[in-house]
Amino acid sequence: MPGSVRAGLRPVVVGVDDVLGCHAALSFAVGEAAVTGAQVRAVHVLAGPGTGARAGQEAALAGTIGRARCAEPGNHVDVVPLVREGPVLQTLVAATLEAEMLVVEHRRMSRLQRHSAPSTAITIAGRVHCPLVSVPEGWQPSRTAGGWVTVGIDAPDGESRALVERGLHLAQRANARLRLVHAWSMSSRYDDAMIEAADVEEWSRAYRTRLRQMLCGLQAMHPRLEVTVEVVHGDPAKVLLGRSRTAELLLLGRGRSVHPLVNGLGSVPRAVLEDSHCPVEVATA
Repeated sequence: MPGSVRAGLRPVVVGVDDVLGCHAALSFAVGEAAVTGAQVRAVHVLAGPGTGARAGQEAALAGTIGRARCAEPGNHVDVVPLVREGPVLQTLVAATLEAEMLVVEHRRMSRLQRHSAPSTAITIAGRVHCPLVSVPEGWQPSRTAGGWVTVGIDAPDGESRALVERGLHLAQRANARLRLVHAWSMSSRYDDAMIEAADVEEWSRAYRTRLRQMLCGLQAMHPRLEVTVEVVHGDPAKVLLGRSRTAELLLLGRGRSVHPLVNGLGSVPRAVLEDSHCPVEVATA
């Protein structure tokens, strides 16, 4: 039975590329909406017109949503199936104009598969008008409290401040712990290998101090929340992927894209979206 939707809330949109699948993305979206009271809109996009095909896809999508509801019998979130026609990426981007969040499912692929069929999350993350969450295929929500919400910090600037505020809110809401992670390395492998241990410690200590100064005022609203600050000398993508193994959620900014006209997404979030072990939320610019 559909649940009630709080007035004035934007919907959580799920991009469903497989009407018989995307169970992880649907599960995440339903869990988010159960907390906020929003409606979930499950959107499947047909690349070409066809009345018969559309009717079949609508029936299949409704069946998938029904099975998702049965998996959470006490959950009465309103989930609306929507089948649209048109270019997939443009249609999903348009749907985010009035969405609180876009959720997509990420399937693990080989490098060859990635080259021939780029990830929807990576292709669209720098273009959407709301936060995007990429959920790994096979993911299941944790049933225990005390997990980690992890925030990847590039620099202690306005974007990072907003990410930390979001992380504090989500960790408090989920009765979880918050972990702020900044990983850094030199611009070349040679320079990185030659850096002295004392210099590594000095830089890490200085950056840790800057992060704690930024956190100080923000944490006042969450005095009982456990917060850990980590500054790590290492490849940022590899460090964050390692932390994703023990995280309930990983929050990232869009990063600095070398080719902003291509997807508006930096190299670190691209790498993390490809291989993360937990859901990844990418903030809007």
